[in-house]
Amino acid sequence: MCEAIFAAPKLMASGIEWRAKDSRTFIFQAKVLCDSENIVLDLTGHWCRNDFVPEIRWGFNLTLGNHCIRSYDMSKRHRNVKSGSVRGPHKHKFHGTKIPRFAYKPSPPLMTGTATNP
Repeated sequence: MCEAIFAAPKLMASGIEWRAKDSRTFIFQAKVLCDSENIVLDLTGHWCRNDFVPEIRWGFNLTLGNHCIRSYDMSKRHRNVKSGSVRGPHKHKFHGTKIPRFAYKPSPPLMTGTATNP
């Protein structure tokens, strides 16, 4: 079911408004409509500045209830079970309990710039 939802066309059903969670973290929550599957998904995002390491991290999650359909992560590294590490920005694919959070680098590569500096 996750693959069908991921592949289906989607529309934003609400606006995105960032809000401060604390002095270093901003988050948003929005709704996404998936007409062909007749469901409403949750889109959440986070942006975090780490004071200990000169690094800014951000990402997005698309979920249905407690089930994550896909996520995008700007972390430097992710270790997959049995298949080694993925370095740099990557996406996560969720399917079943054997590999709950498989990271991969999509083709074409993800843009790593910002809205003001692509």
